[in-house]
Amino acid sequence: MSERAAVQMLRAPYRGIARVAVLIGLAAFVLPFATVSCGGQKVLTGTGLNAITGGQYTVSGHANTYSGDVSFLLALLGGVIALAILFLPISARARATAAGLAGLWSAAMLLVGQAHLGAELVDGNVGNVVTVRWEPGFWIALAAFVAAAVTMGLELYAVRATPAGPSPGPGFSLPQTISRSLVVTASGVAAAAGSLLIILACALPYVHYTDSSVLPSSLSILNPGFGPSNWFAAEPIGVAVLALMSAVALVVWRMPIVRAVAASVLLAYGVQTFLLFVGYVYLAIKSESAQLGPGGVVGMLAGLLLAASGVAAGVSLIRQQPAPSQEETQPAGAS
Repeated sequence: MSERAAVQMLRAPYRGIARVAVLIGLAAFVLPFATVSCGGQKVLTGTGLNAITGGQYTVSGHANTYSGDVSFLLALLGGVIALAILFLPISARARATAAGLAGLWSAAMLLVGQAHLGAELVDGNVGNVVTVRWEPGFWIALAAFVAAAVTMGLELYAVRATPAGPSPGPGFSLPQTISRSLVVTASGVAAAAGSLLIILACALPYVHYTDSSVLPSSLSILNPGFGPSNWFAAEPIGVAVLALMSAVALVVWRMPIVRAVAASVLLAYGVQTFLLFVGYVYLAIKSESAQLGPGGVVGMLAGLLLAASGVAAGVSLIRQQPAPSQEETQPAGAS
């Protein structure tokens, strides 16, 4: 790419476009998200806020309750975080990376919530034909968050393609004290993948009961079959968020202390995540009339990936430390 083209690409109003997209995505939560029908008769139309808080509906004369899904709440929080990042006076590279990841997070959580809502309504209404039609509000929010993430990806590409020089806008950046490392960057990318695998592991069932009297037959961390238990997902979801932040720190910032903290966090949370999902795997193996689901295995792999990323980044940082000078190694009093 020529210098002129790079500069013109950098001047595109990426941040303004992303702000509008995120605002549209957040506003869509007050629009209808889904319509639930039973036997062709509409029984409930809920907004995005109803998808978070839950609601009541009647099927065949029986009152039913939808407890809400934490995934939609996480999608909303991801949008709020993305919007806040877009107003921070930070470097374009850091802003594009963090806001883009937040937008992707929101889009992913909407898709996870979509899958869980359908599964919960079907499992809770055995014997009835329950269908869920997704309304424009859901699709507007999904498209808006994806558009914001793509826009930030374009800004990140433009920043990388621009020749080195003074920043074209106001902001501040952390001092760069060490050179970039391919190992550290690869570790950050692997850690980001591991954090997304944790979300996937929470969405996938970790056990499947063959006994037809057990409902729901497939349990996952995000769909445990009991509404209040959904909030136990706060631990692995929180770990995924912190791991994603650490991955961004490894890729974006060059300060040794920041990278060292990020590598340590990844190692600690990797071990914790691995042990957490070992428990779910053991539960599925030892349970009667049960089959092991993929959720536990995927979670263990995610934990190993985070831990390996932390170790690799830490070792690389140690090797990048400058060797002591001759004066530092010379014994005191030696001439």
